[in-house]
Order: sequence, then structure tokens, then C-alpha cells
Amino acid sequence: MDDACSHRLAPLSQGRIDQWGRLQCVYHGWCFSGSGDCKFIPQAPRDKLHVHTSKRACVAVYPSFVQNDILWFWPNTDPLYKDIHLSKTPPYIPPLDDLTSYAKTTLVRDIPYGRWLTKYGGAQVDWGTKFTGDLQPTPAREQLLDRYWTHTINCSSCSRAYKSLNVLEIIMQIISVASIGIAAAAKESVMSIAARYSLVFLALLCFMASRWLSKFIYKSFHFHDYDHAFC
Repeated sequence: MDDACSHRLAPLSQGRIDQWGRLQCVYHGWCFSGSGDCKFIPQAPRDKLHVHTSKRACVAVYPSFVQNDILWFWPNTDPLYKDIHLSKTPPYIPPLDDLTSYAKTTLVRDIPYGRWLTKYGGAQVDWGTKFTGDLQPTPAREQLLDRYWTHTINCSSCSRAYKSLNVLEIIMQIISVASIGIAAAAKESVMSIAARYSLVFLALLCFMASRWLSKFIYKSFHFHDYDHAFC
């Protein structure tokens, strides 16, 4: 199946198999069967316990089957290919399933390419000093779970929402600054103390709302980290 949970696209490969044989997502604990159907949503309301049966909660699955102890799969998740193994099967070799009917010996011999090694490798294997064998560094979570470049800019609805919320954040900041400026500049004879306090309260309210909105925009459209529940 696709390595992306249908909820928040968290990698299912980091999940686990629960006691019922279901694949459980590490992010919010959604559980999926081998056919890709969602079987359990821990956050489902009590009055909507069957919300997991929605097709939108399913995970795309690649048709697969085992033949000659080899796992074969069809690289397309379209439901039209669900039973593709019934019409298109790889060559079947019956003796391979009978492991007691034959024996085999495997021999591998490396042939040195003398002239090539002498000319290009200094009379030795030239890749000996070129590679360390160390694994590539793991990308940061901000890169692995990035939402802006992988989804937001490619989704018209999310892109519009992102721009609108950014405009709203700027408007609230402007209101906050303007309210403080008006309260500070207005003369006592023009503005009452109650009105002055109201403007200060409005400024604080808009400032806090803009800060909350800024964090919401970042988590929803840029990056939202999560704690690995099984560590």
C-alpha cells in the first residue's frame, strides 16, 4: 500500500502491526487492513463510530500475490487492476514450489579487468578510497514532513486558504498597532478612559489572535511535527 496515511500523510512504514493484525499509523493511531480499508479511528466521536467506513479514509493498495515464494505486485492502485493477477500472471515454474525435488549449486567468480584497473585505477580497485560506506544523512523532519512545497502550492483550495489567512493575520496586526496608536495619541478631552481601555484591550486581543493564527498557518500549511508514539 502507499506509504502515506489517508489522514495526515504520515509515513505508514513507521507504524506497527497491532494485536489484530492491522497496520496502525504512528501519527494518530488510525488502523488499516491489508486491503487498505480503515478499520479504526481512535478520535471518532461516539455518535459517529462508523466514520472509518468512508472511502476517503482508505489507503491505496497495490494488487499483489505470492508465486514460487516470490512476492509480485502490480504498480498501479487503480481499482480496475484489483484482480489483475487473474489475467496477467508471471511465468509459473512448478518445480520451484517443490523444494525437495532438486538441489542447486551457485558459483560466482570475479574476473579482474587488468588493463582497465592498471590504466584507470592505478593497478588497484579505484573505488576503494572514493566511498566511506556511511549512510546518507537523514533529512530534517521539516523537510520530510513539509506541507508547503509538497501540497499547499499544488492545491488550489489550500493555496487560497493560505493566502487569505495570511491577509487576515496582517489585518489583525494593523488593527493592533492602530488601536495602540489611537489610544496613545488621543487627548483625554476627546476620548474617555473607558474608550481608551477598550482600544488597548482590542489591540491586545488582535495581537494574541494574530500570534495564534501565525502558528496555525505554520502547522497547517508548512510543517506540523509529531511525536513517535512507539518510541
